[in-house]
Amino acid sequence: MPIKLSASQVHAVLSEVPSTLRALVEERDTLKEKLASTSAALEEYRSKERLNKLATKMEDKGFMPGSAMEDKIDFLSKKAASGQLEAIEQAVDMSVPSQPIGWLGGEVGNSSDELTAYCLGELVD
Repeated sequence: MPIKLSASQVHAVLSEVPSTLRALVEERDTLKEKLASTSAALEEYRSKERLNKLATKMEDKGFMPGSAMEDKIDFLSKKAASGQLEAIEQAVDMSVPSQPIGWLGGEVGNSSDELTAYCLGELVD
C-alpha cells in the first residue's frame, strides 16, 4: 500500500535536502582531512622505525664506529631523501659484523694447531 504525501509534506522534505547535503559534504571533507593527516603520520612513523632498525643493524655490524645513534639516523634520513636508502639496507644486510684482524671465531681453546692458537691468543707465556 503506497504512502500518500501532501504537497506541503513533499515541500518540507525537499527543503531539508540542501542543508543535509551540505552537512554530509562537510563531514566527508573533514574525514578526508583526518585520513590524510593520519596517513601522513603513519608513514612518518614507519619511516622513523625503518631508519631506527637500520641504524641498529649498522651499530651491530660495526658501521660508522664512534658515531652516535642519532648521527647514524640523521645520515640515513639524508640518504632516504635522496633515494639511496634501499641500497644502503641491502649493503648492510649483505655485510658481516666487523671483527678484529685475525679473528677466527668466538671459541677459545679449540685451535687445531699451534699457529692458530698463538694468533687467537690461546698460548700465554
